[in-house]
Amino acid sequence: MKIKIRITKEALSSCDHQFSRFHAFLKCNESKPECGRQTLSELLITPVQRIPRIILLLQDLLKRTDTGHIDYKQLEESVEKLKNVMEHINEDKRKTEKQMHMFELIRDIEDVPATVLSSHRWFISRHDVLELNISNNGKTNKPLSIALFLFSDSIEIAKIRSGHGFVAMKDSYKPYRHLEFLTYSNIRSVIDFTDSEDVVNGFGLLVHWSDDPQERLLTFKINGDSSIKTELINKISQMMCTSNCAPSPDMFVWKTSSDILHSMPKTGGSIGPIDTGTIKRAFT
Repeated sequence: MKIKIRITKEALSSCDHQFSRFHAFLKCNESKPECGRQTLSELLITPVQRIPRIILLLQDLLKRTDTGHIDYKQLEESVEKLKNVMEHINEDKRKTEKQMHMFELIRDIEDVPATVLSSHRWFISRHDVLELNISNNGKTNKPLSIALFLFSDSIEIAKIRSGHGFVAMKDSYKPYRHLEFLTYSNIRSVIDFTDSEDVVNGFGLLVHWSDDPQERLLTFKINGDSSIKTELINKISQMMCTSNCAPSPDMFVWKTSSDILHSMPKTGGSIGPIDTGTIKRAFT
């Protein structure tokens, strides 16, 4: 509702500035006594404010009513029911805002699958990380800048484009490029790597697709305090727990040394996947 009002007010303001006759019409009618010196833009918000005003009125009436009065219980019930209505309205508003945010994000990601858009999916948070890509000689290659977009049931993994040069000046330029899309059911575990000389604040997602018998480990690291990594791991594991109806998010988090990455065979891939059919042996 609030988003629709905002769009309407923006359209109203645009018409007011573009069309002189419409501007004159507004001024003529807004000066009438029944408008109470309020503009049309201000009057548009009145229906949204009506329920909170009624709640305040009933609460004030309840304070002035004796507890033994015949109407006291009905007033009390009315206040509670209206509060429940407001909670539903606010919850729907939050979901709508999250969905609108998701639509805006998807618009900025190049080559994103159409299936990412869903009326049952909403945006949770965005986290900027770096690809953790260790070469065969044990050295860490120059990492890609990655954005993890966490949704209510999935994660979109996108490359953050540099935004420099002539390409960024084009109208069709998008700041992100799609790499992977994972539902939480695709993620087997979140791997928390302990710090080493080569890897600091590293973590991974052990993923599996139904059409691929090989598990893959997508590895990342975070620049900054270790608490940021902990917060992200907790958030992903909690979403996995909810998605899988599991008893505890801790069952999805494995902790191991990052040294295991040096001994694993490397495969190609835009975000450094690692074949890891035997990775579970590292956690025993």
